[in-house]
Amino acid sequence: MIVTISSRHMDVTPAMKTFAEQKANKLIKYYDLIQEIEVIFDAGKDRTKDTLVIGGGTVLQPLVYAAVAEAMLGAPVGESRLFFCTSAGGFKQRPVLLTPSAKAMALGALETIDRAIELGPLAPSPAEHACTWCEFRPVCGPGETQRVARKRAELSADLVFLRSRP
Repeated sequence: MIVTISSRHMDVTPAMKTFAEQKANKLIKYYDLIQEIEVIFDAGKDRTKDTLVIGGGTVLQPLVYAAVAEAMLGAPVGESRLFFCTSAGGFKQRPVLLTPSAKAMALGALETIDRAIELGPLAPSPAEHACTWCEFRPVCGPGETQRVARKRAELSADLVFLRSRP
């Protein structure tokens, strides 16, 4: 199995690397088909809200991963979690309850994204201030904030609705 350790906005100490490798290697006991694990240390903070379900379509992992786990295990999953462990923000868990309404919201978000891909209008349009903390900023370039400001008037109704979801 390949374990890749990297970081954003911080240096990884040898102790951190060893710890991450040891924890990653333990996962094989639970699921032996894992071929590669990527661990990314980031110095950011938890910027999610207590009411998080899909975060306006920006945080789909907890619900999507739970749906996959339910399908693989053949059993219901009641909660999923995001974990934050950063030098700036400390350690924090953000539980996401998998209620029927949360599952419906996630399905609606995925349908919105699917429809936009099919029709073509889902152009990149980060939420206000999202570029401030984004690690992909070098990809977009320094003018993304200005480009987003020009796009605001033409956002699709689907994207506006998706962004309104908790």
